[in-house]
Amino acid sequence: MIADDTPFDGFYRSAWRDAARWAAALTGEAQAGEEIAQEVFLRLAGRYDELENPAAYLRTAVVNAARSWHRSAARRSAREHLAVVGEGDEVLVVDELLESLARLRYEQRAVLV
Repeated sequence: MIADDTPFDGFYRSAWRDAARWAAALTGEAQAGEEIAQEVFLRLAGRYDELENPAAYLRTAVVNAARSWHRSAARRSAREHLAVVGEGDEVLVVDELLESLARLRYEQRAVLV
């Protein structure tokens, strides 16, 4: 172990993989899982010494962050739907368009949108 390792550093190394897996399983996306895990560890780092059970805090924080991710994704989907449908009688084949866009990588989708 390196001399200037903190207890948090050891916890991070031992728990990172599981936290990213939990978040990926909850969101259905590996990349989102890694981002959520990283955000949770950033929040946890400042409070680590105060926590009685950091592992329990981590699990709860991952679940809450994944729930928040889903709410955000639902809002984003609703905004995309409104942007595509427009107002009044102007109706496009929204579901097919959004499904087609969803199959593309983000970079490709960004270019088309």
